[in-house]
Amino acid sequence: MKSRAGSLTLAGLAVLVGLAQAVPYDRHNPKGTNAVGCPPFNASTFVIDEFQLYPENAKFDSNRCLVYFGVLFNASVGVFNPYTKDLETILLPGISGDPALHLGPALPDADGHLTVLVDAGAAFNTGGQDISGANIVLKYDLDNRQVIWQRNITELVTQGAWGGFQDVEHDKDGNIYIVGTFPGTVLRVDKDGNGLKPFFLPPADELANKTNAGFGGLASVRERDLILTNNNVDGQLYRFDGVSGSETGTPVLIPRTGPNGTLPSAPIGFSDAVLLPAKYNNTVLLVAEDAAGVWVVRSKDGKWESAETLGLVSNNVPEAQGGQVPAAVQIGPDALFMLEEYFIDPIVPGTNAGNRTSFPIVSITAQVDELLRKFP
Repeated sequence: MKSRAGSLTLAGLAVLVGLAQAVPYDRHNPKGTNAVGCPPFNASTFVIDEFQLYPENAKFDSNRCLVYFGVLFNASVGVFNPYTKDLETILLPGISGDPALHLGPALPDADGHLTVLVDAGAAFNTGGQDISGANIVLKYDLDNRQVIWQRNITELVTQGAWGGFQDVEHDKDGNIYIVGTFPGTVLRVDKDGNGLKPFFLPPADELANKTNAGFGGLASVRERDLILTNNNVDGQLYRFDGVSGSETGTPVLIPRTGPNGTLPSAPIGFSDAVLLPAKYNNTVLLVAEDAAGVWVVRSKDGKWESAETLGLVSNNVPEAQGGQVPAAVQIGPDALFMLEEYFIDPIVPGTNAGNRTSFPIVSITAQVDELLRKFP
């Protein structure tokens, strides 16, 4: 994640409030369907026409068949129906519109709620030099349109000593894991918001080096009770084993080769979110390298004790419109896309973000599937 700050006027906020009432949830697919129940989705690149969307992350809800975008600079959640192209904006009281706050992931849980992570944008604006400000994790009730609980990570845990929080995941019991980047850390809190504390911290000297960018994203293999992460310190992938039953975790390096065990795999460049697409049953990890595209990494048995780097789906395509890639997302049963973020757009005066009104969601389905066919 890269970032920059601005300000939001009351007039701009009023526009968002109007959008928040535009698409009632009962018009979307009802809660209770599953991934198989979501209709097939056209795998072609498409564009969302929405002023200042700037999506930092995207999560697909296989029960409601919706996509939740983290609207980075306005610190809100975009609820997108890919089948009708309706977009609703969830405003979070005391958060949305605050120029110091940004929003990354909004991850659906097994109870039909959203786990939302809000970060202090200063950490990403300055590469970790300024980690001041609030970092917040909260649970949002989609049906009742209200925050269930909210915890201030800065006040309760870090005291401003480290930061850069930008992704979340759930384990098989619904516990929430929160990844920090400056430096690489992981926190955990239970699904009811209790017991927020560190799950992994590096040694004290590394923890003090807050400009050393570490973990970028998280991906959970619930059936095996492990969590995967990408580390920007060395460009490697790691896993945490037995997470649900452990008070703390230790990152274990996942050795990588090239396809089918060939040459050692080179380090991955500066990367952001990671994704285990449901269509591959936890055997394929997509790693979003901001400036390059999406790396396709495979663990044939899904244990992630070792892995193969199959190749890169490049973002150097006209459809990307010069954007950088913060995340990949699966929509519907099998369509894969990469998000495009535009960190250097000039800020519109009186708002938090740039003047962009169209955001491409770039298809990578064919390219990923081709790599898997090429290296069976």
